[in-house]
Amino acid sequence: MWFYWLALWLVMSTLMVGTLFSDLLRALLVHGKVRSATTMRTGLLSTLQRIEMRKSGWIWFYLSGAIYNLGIAVALVAFPSHPLVQSCLRALQSHVAEPSSSKQLIVVRPEAALVIGLLGIQDTRRFLESILITEFGDAMMHIALLVAGLIHYLGIAPSVLSDPSTTAPVFVWTTRFSLQLALGLLVFLYGSYHQYLCNRLLAKQKRENGYRHVIPHGDWFDYVRCPLYTSEIVIYLGFVIISGGTHTMINVVFLWVVLNQSICALYGSQWYDLKFKGEKLVKWVLVPGLW
Repeated sequence: MWFYWLALWLVMSTLMVGTLFSDLLRALLVHGKVRSATTMRTGLLSTLQRIEMRKSGWIWFYLSGAIYNLGIAVALVAFPSHPLVQSCLRALQSHVAEPSSSKQLIVVRPEAALVIGLLGIQDTRRFLESILITEFGDAMMHIALLVAGLIHYLGIAPSVLSDPSTTAPVFVWTTRFSLQLALGLLVFLYGSYHQYLCNRLLAKQKRENGYRHVIPHGDWFDYVRCPLYTSEIVIYLGFVIISGGTHTMINVVFLWVVLNQSICALYGSQWYDLKFKGEKLVKWVLVPGLW
């Protein structure tokens, strides 16, 4: 089944790349200030493009992802042998030959369960930030972006669990504390902290300036134009490090995040150039010294 999930991420990536060439796709899959600058079509396509909702709808991505991913992580850790858990794992691992015994358990590697749990924690933090910190204003997004967001936040866990490299030969939940695990957790926490800090700074400066768009400053805003996207990539890099780079689907999801965030950063940078033409802007878009 993991081939189907791989195909899903390839389709998502293709659509995101398509926004670089199609105003229609851009109107469907980008949001906020960038989307408002997109040329709207006429006729039926115009009607399609205007099936909108407020950008604050992001909270539903995060709430759904938090409940879903934390629930899966708890089930994998606390109830690994439960018939329902095993049935779901067998369905996701259906491409693998059936165990010699129907009673043989499918065991998920601890690092895979940890990544899913950390994703749930990330979703929870972003949900709380969205309702307590973020200033969405009147920005709009297309309903298609809600669907794409739900695919992302709800599709990662089954993608990871469908990967043959996710299963372990022995039913053992304890794992040695390793340098790799420590480094991965530190990278995850580092990215999470700076994403929170930049989100707080952005909201604060927006309120202080009458909810007008201003050039943000402070923390990573002093080094790149789009630090929220940079920090998202850092967070998912932590997942790759935790998994040791051996889980195909975790690597695929990471590449999807890099592609998605890079294209979003490109649009954001272009908007800054137009909005603040003639003003001094940070040189780098996403990665200091690289781009």
